[in-house]
Amino acid sequence: MFAEKLNFLMNLTETSNKELSEALYFDTSYVLKLRTGKMAVQSYDNFIDQSAMYFANRLKSTYQREAAQAILCVGRIWPENPKELKALIAKWMSEDDDRYTNYIEQFMLNVSSENISSIIAAKSKLEEPEFDPFAEDEANLHLPFFGKKGKRDAFLLAFNQIAKSREPSELYVYTDEDLTWFTEDKKFFSAWASGIQKLIDKGFTIKLIDSLERNTREIIDSTSLWLPFMNSGVMTLYHCTHTRDEVYHRTLLVGKGSCALYSSSLGFGSDPEHAVTTVVTSKEEVAAYEKEFNDYLYLCKPLFQNFSASSMDAFRYSLFHFEEQDGDVITSHQAPLLFTMPDALVNRIAERTGNHSFANNVALSKMHYNDLMERGYNVTELLHLPDPKEVREGHIPLPLHDYSKMTGECYTKEDYIEHMQAAMELSRTNPHYKLVVSYRLPLEITVLVKENTSGFVIRELPCEIGFSVEEQHLVNSLYNMFYQTQAIHKSRGAELTEIRKFLTNVNKKK
Repeated sequence: MFAEKLNFLMNLTETSNKELSEALYFDTSYVLKLRTGKMAVQSYDNFIDQSAMYFANRLKSTYQREAAQAILCVGRIWPENPKELKALIAKWMSEDDDRYTNYIEQFMLNVSSENISSIIAAKSKLEEPEFDPFAEDEANLHLPFFGKKGKRDAFLLAFNQIAKSREPSELYVYTDEDLTWFTEDKKFFSAWASGIQKLIDKGFTIKLIDSLERNTREIIDSTSLWLPFMNSGVMTLYHCTHTRDEVYHRTLLVGKGSCALYSSSLGFGSDPEHAVTTVVTSKEEVAAYEKEFNDYLYLCKPLFQNFSASSMDAFRYSLFHFEEQDGDVITSHQAPLLFTMPDALVNRIAERTGNHSFANNVALSKMHYNDLMERGYNVTELLHLPDPKEVREGHIPLPLHDYSKMTGECYTKEDYIEHMQAAMELSRTNPHYKLVVSYRLPLEITVLVKENTSGFVIRELPCEIGFSVEEQHLVNSLYNMFYQTQAIHKSRGAELTEIRKFLTNVNKKK
């Protein structure tokens, strides 16, 4: 874990082994061993305190501070005093936690969810709301609401008014305000969950413009929250490429033709209890806010591009474009990607299925990935090894089978072993390719993410859906989530030994 943290700080501050060793008067080989996990940091050599002071002085840019804050002090104010910052970094480097992997687990849980209510209930820790979000409260309509609690009350009142619409309509949402008002009260969150589910059950759809001008932790939390809605097809998520100032923040909720809510607040530590939220229902005012939202929406782009079995050609084009672009790659699946499959096995599967375009697609993918590694970029594959019985019975699907026009095609036991052995040999002989065993990621999810480029998240079972993302802040947040997992920095030898044991178990007769 210490190696991960040291790597994170050195990469963030663009510090080389030589630079750090010279600044702290340590041998370069010692720094290298700490970074690779080959040596544990020693309590007597004062390395943590010295390096903490070094990094405190190097974290200067806004991006560096936001990235560090998202990991070191989530939900707390970033220390401006160098001594306080040094103490924070030193404490974090000395701790042993699982924060990075927990982020991934929650993100992937929401990707794989088919049930919106279950995700929201799990987050709120309440199975049923303690009060009715659609309770009559006409007396408070049109009154101003103050502070965080007032904003929550106003939201439930607005939902009440929108739900009275005779016909299902569209719900427009925009916010770039601090989301703590939304997530800190579990009773409200549970009531909101019930309210939004009732609107969806009535046939409402949602257009949401989310702000990505947040730190990494907030981006992942916010995006994870909306993923179940997006997966169900009731929400389209947008982001605006034109940044707003960091002083004024705004929230807008509009039920088309029925009700609107708006609020604004100041950043930079202003008291949120002075912020005002207003609900309006007159047709003229609601129409004005509808126009404001749609005018802003015109400047936005979809945050995700959705794919399904009916859009395989578009997916294949996007995937090949992804493979061609420069950058380090991290993937996650229960088998290696197809570019590692031996040619003889590719041809046998193509013959067996009668799908000869499969061999052409794999050949093109091989060319892209081999060219990428020859140019010095790294490909890391996180493998969630399946149940050996599932392998023996031939139940493991080929990676991206639906999108490769191989819908429902699975490995035979012999296919799986042959493919895995080829990937192991590549991991052993190519310094730019590495297999990593990780059981913390869902079996049914395939992830491909390339640093500074784009990413794909695909749920293969029980139905094939997926999306791609190209917004750079979110792409790099997703990449960093995976890069910071403990497993990714384990030695090649240990990983290959674990995979060999797994394959031996697969070959046992049960």
